[in-house]
Amino acid sequence: MKKYFLPLISFLLSFLTLSTFAQKSPNGDIWLHMLTTGQPAATKFLGDQLNGGSSWFINFEVGQASWNLTDAGVGLSNTDPSGWTWQTANWYENGSGSNKRVRSDFGSFRFTATGNWYFAGRAKSDAGDAFHYANSDSWDHTTTFSPIYYFTVTALNNPSAPSATLNSGSPSSSINLTWSLDPQSHYVMIVRKKVTDSWTEPAQGTAYTVGASIGSGVVVYFSNGSSYTNTGLTSSTGYDYKVYSENFTFYSSGVTTATVYTASAATDYFRSKSTGSWNSASTWQSSNNNSNWADATLVPTSSANSTIVKNPHTVTISTAETANALTIESGAVLSVSSTGSLSVNGSFTNSGSAASMVIENGGSLITSGGVSGSATVKRVISSDNNWHFLSAPVSGQNICDGNFAPLPANFNSTTGATFDFYKWSEPTVSGNKNWINLKNSDWTLNTGSYGINPQFGVGSGYLVAYSSSFSGSTTKTFAGSLNSGNQTISLGNTGTSWNLIGNPFASAINWDGVTKTSLDGGYYYVYNAAKSGGSGYESYLDATHKTSGANGKISSSQGFFVKASGTSIVLPNSARVHDNNWMKSPATDPVDQLVLSLHDTINYDEAYLVFENTGTSSRDFYDAFKMFSLDASIPQLGTLADDNTELTINSLPFSTEAFSVPVRMYIPSEGSYSFGISGIQSFVIPPTIVLEDKTAGVNQDMVANPVYSFLSSPQDDPDRLILHFEGLTAVKEPSIKSEKFLVQFTDGIVKLICSDNSFSGTAYVYDITGRLITEIPIKAGKITQVDLRGKAGVYALTAVSGQERFSRKLIVE
Repeated sequence: MKKYFLPLISFLLSFLTLSTFAQKSPNGDIWLHMLTTGQPAATKFLGDQLNGGSSWFINFEVGQASWNLTDAGVGLSNTDPSGWTWQTANWYENGSGSNKRVRSDFGSFRFTATGNWYFAGRAKSDAGDAFHYANSDSWDHTTTFSPIYYFTVTALNNPSAPSATLNSGSPSSSINLTWSLDPQSHYVMIVRKKVTDSWTEPAQGTAYTVGASIGSGVVVYFSNGSSYTNTGLTSSTGYDYKVYSENFTFYSSGVTTATVYTASAATDYFRSKSTGSWNSASTWQSSNNNSNWADATLVPTSSANSTIVKNPHTVTISTAETANALTIESGAVLSVSSTGSLSVNGSFTNSGSAASMVIENGGSLITSGGVSGSATVKRVISSDNNWHFLSAPVSGQNICDGNFAPLPANFNSTTGATFDFYKWSEPTVSGNKNWINLKNSDWTLNTGSYGINPQFGVGSGYLVAYSSSFSGSTTKTFAGSLNSGNQTISLGNTGTSWNLIGNPFASAINWDGVTKTSLDGGYYYVYNAAKSGGSGYESYLDATHKTSGANGKISSSQGFFVKASGTSIVLPNSARVHDNNWMKSPATDPVDQLVLSLHDTINYDEAYLVFENTGTSSRDFYDAFKMFSLDASIPQLGTLADDNTELTINSLPFSTEAFSVPVRMYIPSEGSYSFGISGIQSFVIPPTIVLEDKTAGVNQDMVANPVYSFLSSPQDDPDRLILHFEGLTAVKEPSIKSEKFLVQFTDGIVKLICSDNSFSGTAYVYDITGRLITEIPIKAGKITQVDLRGKAGVYALTAVSGQERFSRKLIVE
């Protein structure tokens, strides 16, 4: 039996010795074992506290009653304790025998990196001893550091599904962002950078606030929401966003959004990105700094810093557009269509040829700043043998280019019979021939008057006609340097004083914006082959003094006559407008104006009598000279001033006395003619107008019957007709305030209701010829009724009280 008990007794003595150390080990050994265990003891996220700030102890037991130092620690390395966080472990209870248990509170410890964080205990008996480590829950007295228990620390989850979209509302320079929080609902930090910059990651453990920079990025959001609108952004700029989960200054890896470009600003730089329409944003890119470009959301206007049409793009303008500084690169094309117009308020630079800037027939270009480069301007002239006035909107355009006239070498009797080309000489030349033909009588080029290489003069007008046999195109092309700025045009006044000048611009000019002090009368006279009644001249001074086909706008490449009293006229750049339809007159009802007409069976001509306080019976500034049609088959009509000057527009004074106006006619052939008057209805109380035909010995009341028919021939007296007036008073008396009257018009019954109990007057009704239909006294506060049932037509209702009047137009169907 003794044999078997000896080993057991030896083991028990050894265990008893380990558990009941009453004294320090003489060689410095100290026995330890861990009481806190776990693999892992817990799983945490980067930035978490070990126990959220609540107590969490690392416990171990020391196998003796006293010692020099006990620590508990946490760290990432399981081989090197030097980088660990160590805290003093204090006694908290006795163990078996004389053993002591110690602990340290790590509840507030924060994990600053991902991975396994190990924990252990250590102790030394004396200050000079080496540390012994409690690596596991087994008793050991080792100085080897090899902990096995740990916490697992994982990276933060990213927010999910972040998106960024351009704000379609206001402000337009903003981006909407949305996301979902990570499953742990951590805070979110959003960093923004420009697409041209690189990402710099936030430093773990560093606190950032909104507005803080992280490399080239900036923190724009820090909270726990799920959406954000980033405002105040730069236009035409691409932005990237990175969305991080944040946990006590520690961050997830982050997730980026797609790049979002902000909307264009009107003040941006613009350049074409493809061939297309100016009016389509898809044609353009924009930039706020002329360096970084984004697809445009706007089209360039005069607010843009600059606009560039890039090679090899073709940009077409079909609507009214504006630009500030405009550049066309060589190889690019900017085309203004027949319905388009372009105003360039800043500098205009065409780095290409004239073919890079094209203005189609009817298109318009206005330049207000410096101009560099050339352009092509087109005008369609039908090959129909009709006469047209012409002017060059560029400088340097050859006349004999095969299009306006044959090449110099091709002048002969065959080509000469297919076209006519004339310029005008103001001084009277031999035989009173002011028209200078481009062709000599032997069909050769008239180099004596035009030079060897004839060119259009800037501001000069020309007369042309082309037959269907002419080899040139009906689309005439002007190519050369654009004329811009105020253009001073020389005038001659030593002979007839008539000057054929022209619009020198690639746009129309508004005659109302031209100073006319150097003119004998302020009118321009333009030939209209499509004039109503037959080809002839249109005249314009202002909105009151004009023929029916003129609106004061002189088209690009249009020639026109003026009569000079000075030596030059300035066509200012400020008078330029976009309106190349000069033959379309505004629809207005003339006031105080009579329109006289002379008809044959096909054609007719008109003359005008304008009654105004500034008018005189002598020729004056407001009178328009009679310019005769170049078509001798069309009858012509005018009136005569006191000095026998023939007038198309005759400005006359109002008069209560009787007076007469002589009529001048040109009768092209023997036949039936009619003379008519319209506009009588514009007078409140029509005057007495009698037409006297001295040849036929007939007097006709033109108010009662405004059309006079007669037979005539070219041999008849051209002055056979005289108009006699009486009682023609001004119609511009003070108006009765419209609130005094209410007009009700139903089924041909007119009811005039006067609300002024003190009003006393008369209601007059006139037909379109000015003939008085009826007059009815107006009773104050009563209803005045007029029956027009069954009398289809246009009528004028006028209420008159002393010098006051009230008028309304009535249409009876």
